[in-house]
Amino acid sequence: MPPEHTILDTAKPGTRTDAVVALSFDTRLTAAQLASLSPDQITRLFQAVHTVANLTEVAQKNAADSSSRTNGSTA
Repeated sequence: MPPEHTILDTAKPGTRTDAVVALSFDTRLTAAQLASLSPDQITRLFQAVHTVANLTEVAQKNAADSSSRTNGSTA
């Protein structure tokens, strides 16, 4: 029986994977909305996006490394 929830794996376009955690968001700010934020809020917004991107990259690298070791590769 197929899993109830699947997501597209962004590391391998077109493939499906079972997700334990899935994050997806689209945020758009107008010039007025951005101007209403304090410099600290703007900094924190971009830091948060950067953190999520880094965590995703590390998780994908770790999965690839783990797969390499499982398959006997030393690369």
